[in-house]
Amino acid sequence: MFRNYGLVGVDRLAAVLGCGIAEVERLAKELGLGPEDSLAEAFEERGFVTLVRNNWHLLDYDGLATLLGTDPDALAKQLRESDFLDVKMGGVKPPAGRIAVEPLKPGDEKKLVLIRDVMANIRKKIP
Repeated sequence: MFRNYGLVGVDRLAAVLGCGIAEVERLAKELGLGPEDSLAEAFEERGFVTLVRNNWHLLDYDGLATLLGTDPDALAKQLRESDFLDVKMGGVKPPAGRIAVEPLKPGDEKKLVLIRDVMANIRKKIP
């Protein structure tokens, strides 16, 4: 959520996380991330490399393609044609499992409150 919220649309995050849009919005609110995806349009046009670098080791290949709004074959082509980004990322994608939203475990609510408070303090300091 933290790496990608606001940089891609909530519909793509929901697809990657295997949940609904309402669930992504609820999680974002609980984490103190805010209701906007104001940079999503700009990142759609110019954020490909940043999104790949931020998620290369976290998402499986299909999840990365979904996050980027493409399919695995088109992603492979983009990686080759983006100044050999596939080579710069190590040539072979490291294995990563599929990620999904899970129900909260006992004690997770306290962690959510802590994260939300930290985010609120950060937002106070940003004009």
